[in-house]
Amino acid sequence: MVAVSRHGLIALYGRVNELNGRSMFEVLISYSRRWHMRLSRFRREAKKAESRKYNTLAKKYSHMNMWQECIKNCDLALNINKKQPETLRIKGAGLIELGRFLAAETNFRGLIRQYPDLAQGYNGLAAVYLRQERYDECVAACNESIQRFPPNTKVVFTKGKALLELGRANEAEAFISDFLRENGYMVENRITDKLLQAHLPLEIAMLRIIWQAQLKQQKFETAAETQYDVMRISERAALIGLFGGIGSLVVPFDNSIMGVST
Repeated sequence: MVAVSRHGLIALYGRVNELNGRSMFEVLISYSRRWHMRLSRFRREAKKAESRKYNTLAKKYSHMNMWQECIKNCDLALNINKKQPETLRIKGAGLIELGRFLAAETNFRGLIRQYPDLAQGYNGLAAVYLRQERYDECVAACNESIQRFPPNTKVVFTKGKALLELGRANEAEAFISDFLRENGYMVENRITDKLLQAHLPLEIAMLRIIWQAQLKQQKFETAAETQYDVMRISERAALIGLFGGIGSLVVPFDNSIMGVST
């Protein structure tokens, strides 16, 4: 019951006639309900703010590769509101990085059940399979994602990598090349200025898969051209990085097949 002062009672009593002749008890009940509604609204907003705080921290820790703290804050946010697909995605990524693949798989399957119309669950599940070297299942998960949603860089990279590991180098090269051409990053097997200037890590990683696929197919001249393109991107990014730019986004080119690193 809400406590009401003597002056408050007098004020309410004076308004009885204005409130269509309702009794004092009805007036008090009306005000009590309004007060409880405002209190409930305040509590909901406070929970939303707390959830946003944990989500912000989770993203911050993910960028810093502090995965334990990231997952901890994801769980705190999900305890407040379980219907947060982006939080589930970040948590799944953290579980993968920590090598907790069973928990990651469970997490992404739950994301698919809750949000079958979002690509994150399917793409995350494919990423789990890739890290576990379950390449056939990885390709199947990627294909399901591509059938349901427009292909994005993550699923294209994941499928291309899995195809390469399965020894299907020709398919890996063709699949990734088609994607890069469709997005204006490649023309006639050479990169465009759009990709050279964009510094997109996953697209650059795709080029490396193409390079490896070409070597496996003994297409050495074409592979040399692809290698040169990736090195151009890495060198340009490194120069930009000297001036506080975004060069750190592009890791050094891995020539492990050739026994050389640049």
